[in-house]
Amino acid sequence: IRPGFNKSKRRYYPAETLARDHQVFEGAQMFLDHPTVRQRRERPERSMRDLVGVLENVHVGSGGEVRGTARVFDPPFRERLASMSESGMLSRIGVSINGLGKTARATVEGVSTLRVDKIAESESVDFVTAPGAGGAIELYESDDGSDPAAGELDSLSLETLRTVRPDLVEAIREGGHNTMDQETKDRLSKLEADNKQLQETNESLTEECDETKSKLEEAQKTASTNELKAKIDATMAEAPFDKMDESESALFRKQFGTAESEESLTAMVESEREKLAELAKSGKVRGLGRVTESVSTDGSDAEEDKNKLREHYVSKYQREGKSKEEAERLAESIVNR
Repeated sequence: IRPGFNKSKRRYYPAETLARDHQVFEGAQMFLDHPTVRQRRERPERSMRDLVGVLENVHVGSGGEVRGTARVFDPPFRERLASMSESGMLSRIGVSINGLGKTARATVEGVSTLRVDKIAESESVDFVTAPGAGGAIELYESDDGSDPAAGELDSLSLETLRTVRPDLVEAIREGGHNTMDQETKDRLSKLEADNKQLQETNESLTEECDETKSKLEEAQKTASTNELKAKIDATMAEAPFDKMDESESALFRKQFGTAESEESLTAMVESEREKLAELAKSGKVRGLGRVTESVSTDGSDAEEDKNKLREHYVSKYQREGKSKEEAERLAESIVNR
């Protein structure tokens, strides 16, 4: 196929269409002559008697034309081609495609024609005596004067029609809707109304489900919070937290209140118990930190332990947001209890 008009100027092939779609011809079967209207109807798959070769190495030439190599495997026809070549008669025949494409009515260079916008399918590339484009591959066209689309409807599939003429499929659908009898239209309207009602019911049920899920999650959250509060109360009634004064007890309650689960609360409580136990051991503290007499004769060990305990609590209260003065006051009250 060469860019431009075919011989009859009934079709126009843009160069960009050929460059984009030329690979549909790769591997195409090659037959002798295009099938007649009757043959297309009775044997759309074609006859083995007419199959003489395949088309290979399809590419676009320097002039924008689509080229390929015809691999002829039928001995009699191959001999005929050789004979025609020797006698200089090979140019008297050509090839033409048997395929499907998408066209649109257009005016090109002042000529009203069908512009080929897409070559969708190539059923074959056939040897003919009068190709429509001077020996080049054509879109199922040769100069036999026949309508190139005649007889094609018998073998046309719905999928192919959707590909090459989606506008025609839509027009058929709309036309079918307009010609429906009143009973069918009424049934269709009822189905549409029922479908709308089902959609509204589904949306309502979805909203109710979301609301119920939200309430359930809130109830579970409240129950979890109450359980954590009860566990904190029970913890503060146990040693060593039961010996604390009101201000320190409030600080520990605030710290334990940040726990998001029972597991994290348990880990937090155990960590604080271990810290207090270690401090009590190193400072010889009983209960919450009451410092006893040291075994040292000059009292230096006991004082050093008190200072360590004091520093620990000052640092702890400052991390919890207390001012330095308030942290020191609370720490002093614990150390000297």
